[in-house]
Amino acid sequence: MRASLARTLRRPNFNFLDPITLEGEFGDNDFAGNPELEPELAWGIDIGYERRLGAQGVIGVNFFWRDVDDLIELVNTGDVLRIGNGDAS
Repeated sequence: MRASLARTLRRPNFNFLDPITLEGEFGDNDFAGNPELEPELAWGIDIGYERRLGAQGVIGVNFFWRDVDDLIELVNTGDVLRIGNGDAS
């Protein structure tokens, strides 16, 4: 039987905080940083039970739960910053 409780903190990458727009950073998608990003905080619980089956292997049942605040991830806002020759729409 295994159990764990964890509190994690993940700080945003510096590029995510930089307030400039990087054109074509992700293929055809531009990237705009957000200087107001907060660190990502999470609580996690893991509980598991494993049973050895001799030389045949292991069987296990696991449960996990995560509660994340201020999730840091890349999203498409749908804003068009430039088209082809730089004309904004």
